[in-house]
Amino acid sequence: MPINQKDWPEQFLKIAPPTFPCPRCAKTTFTPKKPITSFEPKHSKNDRGHEAWEPFWIQTRVSIQYTCISDDCGEIGFLIGEGYVDEVYGEDYDVSYEEFVRIKSIFPAPDVFALPDGAPAEVVEPVKLSFIQFWVDLSACATHLRISVEALLDYFSVPRVLKKTGKDVIFSLHHRIDLLRKSGNALADDLEAIKWIGNIGAHDGQNKLEREQIFDAFEIYEEVLAEEFSRKAHRAKLKAKAKQINQKKGKK
Repeated sequence: MPINQKDWPEQFLKIAPPTFPCPRCAKTTFTPKKPITSFEPKHSKNDRGHEAWEPFWIQTRVSIQYTCISDDCGEIGFLIGEGYVDEVYGEDYDVSYEEFVRIKSIFPAPDVFALPDGAPAEVVEPVKLSFIQFWVDLSACATHLRISVEALLDYFSVPRVLKKTGKDVIFSLHHRIDLLRKSGNALADDLEAIKWIGNIGAHDGQNKLEREQIFDAFEIYEEVLAEEFSRKAHRAKLKAKAKQINQKKGKK
């Protein structure tokens, strides 16, 4: 399903921190707890004595405690950010200075999309790491998605190596996806799209990934995992139920 990017801001007004799904139970809200802790380092304070000083020069270090609202869960986490000051324009074009926070990390990191229960740990764990890196390093985030795709291909029994006498041939991820495609699996094109984004993160030092690309990869992979591990399992249950009804000809 589409990810609402506004729910995953890169920065926010300090007076209005965002909420997230709880990283532990995922059923309720991870909410910020006040007061927000903010410190201005000495070098920023010293800058105030400069004749050209403006509020834009202010730098702060921000910490916000988060708590799950569920009494049964009660998970606790922290958002770490960089505070800065910027102009905000009112309805009458009057200008005020407001403090913003640029997110640098969240621990434990909330899941950007729901992970199906039936997915193997080898597939899920790299995705969990990508959720952590989403706030820290987009290239590392994309690389962990790529690692998960490799693990998913293992689940599909797509070989990593061609055994040859004298020397084994290691298959590239692209070749493995082609093998999946040739087997008739309809998910191959989706996995290839994630691979291209992952390649930029893992190999391309010239091009910088943008959040939009990561959101695209997240949305595609969410559908891939849901199709394989949620919908397929649900269809199998329905098929078994239909078979049972047919055997009994509808009788109890």
